[in-house]
Amino acid sequence: GKTTFASHMVRSAVSGEPFLGEPTKKTKVMYLTEQSPTSFRKVLERAGLTEREDLFVLFWHEVTDWMWPEVVRLAADKALEVNAGVLVVDSVGQFAGIKGDAENSAGAALEAMKPLQEAAARRLAVVLTRHERKGGGEVGESARGSSAFGGAVDVILSIRRAEGNVRPTVRVIESLSRFD
Repeated sequence: GKTTFASHMVRSAVSGEPFLGEPTKKTKVMYLTEQSPTSFRKVLERAGLTEREDLFVLFWHEVTDWMWPEVVRLAADKALEVNAGVLVVDSVGQFAGIKGDAENSAGAALEAMKPLQEAAARRLAVVLTRHERKGGGEVGESARGSSAFGGAVDVILSIRRAEGNVRPTVRVIESLSRFD
């Protein structure tokens, strides 16, 4: 659901249409994806994002030999060059190259978040996705790895399947935010 949610949010941003009943500001988007071009094409088709000139995509396989801070810096530079207002990283763990138990390290989490915070300081809205841990948990604690990831952002959304006898497409969205 992370990528589906993000891609539909991006569709609203590039079109300037409301998202989840809330207004958006029309802007171009730079999207970093861990998916292959073939599978991401399906994401774009489902979200109505094929053939857009206001969506720029960078695939993880294109930058596997690059250092994470350099990937973010170049993606942010490109976003600003084309007047994009949003940088999406789907998913941060894959792009940042966090391996194994390092995901649980606050130091590794803060190091991964630093270039994204620098991009945000350049007036980009930064959206990142993370995988949920097997045990789930409350919003702010349910994502895999260190809680330092959540401490470095302004808004946390948790998206999960609804429990009980509901349609399989129903999701529950919970949030924590520094904003009202």
